[in-house]
Amino acid sequence: MKQVKECIEGPKGTQYLDISKKNRSWNPIALRINGAKFHGSLDVEAALKAICTSTKDLTNSKYRAPECEQLMIDVHKEEAPWLKDSPDWPSFFLVVLFLGIIFACGAFLYYRSAKQSLMNSVRHEVAAEVQQQMQQYYEMNEERFARGGGNTTAGGGLSLGERRPLVVP
Repeated sequence: MKQVKECIEGPKGTQYLDISKKNRSWNPIALRINGAKFHGSLDVEAALKAICTSTKDLTNSKYRAPECEQLMIDVHKEEAPWLKDSPDWPSFFLVVLFLGIIFACGAFLYYRSAKQSLMNSVRHEVAAEVQQQMQQYYEMNEERFARGGGNTTAGGGLSLGERRPLVVP
């Protein structure tokens, strides 16, 4: 940080500002770090990451500035705060169990409605079949009386217009 203050307050600081003033980026809100343009969200973390990444030594993967070693957190390390917030195994299994229960309830409700629909359709088919069989029985009975083969009222039978009940009470 001492070197940064010396750079800003010294004669080179104004020289760097003049160079930056002449070499503007295409975006009015931009930052030039070691000759590379950095534009977009200029929040503190993004700017710090851009500055520290530009000072990284690729031969040993260490930062040249010791401040960056303290401030930057490697993604693959355990200390990364976003890795600590990841769900653990018990939470994962709890979510899977919850989704399984929801799926089972949905399957049960579908089974119940399909069963009711099937029962209603069978009930209607049976009622239609019974109605059809009764109609055929009455037609057969009326044909027998029409031919004269049936009993008349003299023998205690039915007249032509009467119908005999199917079930005797």
